[in-house]
Parts: sequence; C-alpha cells; structure tokens
Amino acid sequence: MLYDYSGFPKQTYSVSWPAPGAPNLVGEVESLLAGLADWAQAPMARAAHPREEHLLPLHVCAGAGGEDLATFPYRDVMLGVDTR
Repeated sequence: MLYDYSGFPKQTYSVSWPAPGAPNLVGEVESLLAGLADWAQAPMARAAHPREEHLLPLHVCAGAGGEDLATFPYRDVMLGVDTR
C-alpha cells in the first residue's frame, strides 16, 4: 500500500487491502471509457482541461453511473455549440 502521509500510529502503516479485483467487469469498464478516448477533439477541450488528470472525476462518474441514464438539467449554446 502506498502512503502519502506521516506522523500516524505505526499500525496504520501496516494496513493491507487485498482487493480480489473483478475480471468480469473489464469489458464493461473498457467500453465506458472508450467513449471518453477522443475527449481532446472536443471544442475547447484543452482550454478547459489542460492536463488529463482534470478528467479523473468524470471518469469516476462515468463508471459510477452504471446503467442510469444521464439527465441534462441545464441547456445552452456556448461558442456556437449546444451544451446538451
């Protein structure tokens, strides 16, 4: 386990998390992330997200949404592009 903190009780540094993984989900996760592969081609993508780590919350949300469809409570046209 990788720790990025210090000064805590010694036993906290020996914690392990033997996660078994889920090989049966690999295909589903790959397909969900495939839709995000060309993000840099979107209008103003690099202006809004200069580095890829800015997209990590989006990747987490895309996976967490599961089968639920997204809703679009806000709609507008910005720089000639419909936000919906």
